[in-house]
Amino acid sequence: MPPKSDVYEYYYRELFPAIEELEQKRLELKNRFLTYGSLFAVLAAMALISLLKRADGTNLEGIVFAVAAVAGVLGFGYRYLQKRFQKQFKTRIFERLITFIDPGLHYMPEGSVSRRRFEKSQIFKQNIDRYRGNDHIFGKLGKTQLEFSDLYVQYKTRQKNKTVWHTVFRGIFFTAGFKKHTKGELFVLPDSAERLFGTLGGFFQSINKAYGDLIRLDHPEFEKHFVVYGDDQIHARYILTHTFMEQILHLRRQAGVPIYLSFNDGQVYIAISYGKDSFEPGLFHSLKEFGFIREFVEVLQLCIGVVEQFELNKRLWSKE
Repeated sequence: MPPKSDVYEYYYRELFPAIEELEQKRLELKNRFLTYGSLFAVLAAMALISLLKRADGTNLEGIVFAVAAVAGVLGFGYRYLQKRFQKQFKTRIFERLITFIDPGLHYMPEGSVSRRRFEKSQIFKQNIDRYRGNDHIFGKLGKTQLEFSDLYVQYKTRQKNKTVWHTVFRGIFFTAGFKKHTKGELFVLPDSAERLFGTLGGFFQSINKAYGDLIRLDHPEFEKHFVVYGDDQIHARYILTHTFMEQILHLRRQAGVPIYLSFNDGQVYIAISYGKDSFEPGLFHSLKEFGFIREFVEVLQLCIGVVEQFELNKRLWSKE
């Protein structure tokens, strides 16, 4: 990947005519939302005042419903205008930016890593009831095939005759061919138990058999942040060398959010839990702001940089 300074220069130099045009479009849509949204909010407030007078302040459910309806309509209006703007940004700006970063990469704004790929990682064991994603980036860097996208994965439960949706994962999901042969399954997960319960956390880790046997490694700093499970102790140490554990720790520091990894069938899977879509420009953020493009580039650099950081193009004698 080219240095970030080169990417910024390309963004502002080569893409500037399209950026200025889209920036004008963004301002028009933002002003439209503020104008019509304010008008709708005033009318809704007048209707609510009338409802309060008629109900003498006792119809609490009706009031709550009215407020929720107003918020829902405003939210729908904002998302509708934002989607129109985002579609143009992604096809006219973001796609060209990705091609500049590496011509071997391809971009599908409406695509995503497949559900089959996600489930094959076995990182998240919950049943899936809703699977959505976008911003699919895929291709070949050197010898390594990779792909990643934003994903929003949920499951549902029933509570008091209502359907409640729960997040399984929201963030960037990455997968690529691994440099070593893998056999069985190996999982590297955030170590929340030890952080919460200290030494007692080790007990909770050991009785969690959903991911296989607990694997202890001789790296205190790594074990402060991660817990490792697998079905082959020797193979786990073959994969997780001291150098590789340092690389995973570095990736975690770069991301600044929880990360999950699994290794099986010659692939490495990485789930980066940002808790939001990573490549969605909003109507209230200027395309000319340096912070806006910096955040986009840093996320791209982190994902694409996994190939270099994990030395995935370095094929060992046992794997071509």
